Amino acid sequence: YSGNPLACAAAFEAIRMINDPAFLARANEVGDRMRGHLLRIQQQSRLIGDVRGLGSMLLIEFVKDHVSKEPAVAETQAVIAEALKRGLVIIRAGLYSNGVRFLPPLNISDAQLDEGMAVVEQAVQAVEA
Repeated sequence: YSGNPLACAAAFEAIRMINDPAFLARANEVGDRMRGHLLRIQQQSRLIGDVRGLGSMLLIEFVKDHVSKEPAVAETQAVIAEALKRGLVIIRAGLYSNGVRFLPPLNISDAQLDEGMAVVEQAVQAVEA
C-alpha cells in the first residue's frame, strides 16, 4: 500500500477485472485467433521455426533452418522493418533476438487483429522473396 487511495482503488479495480471470466474469455479468443493466423503463416514460411505462447501472449521464432533451428537474427530484423513500413510496430524478443512477440490489448477488434496479422504475413513474405 503506497498510501495513495487512488492507487489502491486502481489496483483493486485491475484485480477485479482480471478475475472477471469475460477477461479470460477474451484473452483466449484473441490468442486463438492470432495463433491460427501465425500457424497458417508458419506453414507457408521457410523462416518461422516455432509459434508458441499462452493466451494472447505469443511469439514467432525465426530460424535459418528448420532442422538445426539456427537463429535468423538478420531476417527477424528485416521482418520488423517490413512490418513498420506497412504501419505495424512489432518488437523482437528472445535470447538471440530472433523472435517477434505479440501481446495485443484485449479490446482489439477481430478486424484490427486480422489486419495486423495480414501485415505480419506480408512482411514475412517480403523478406523471404
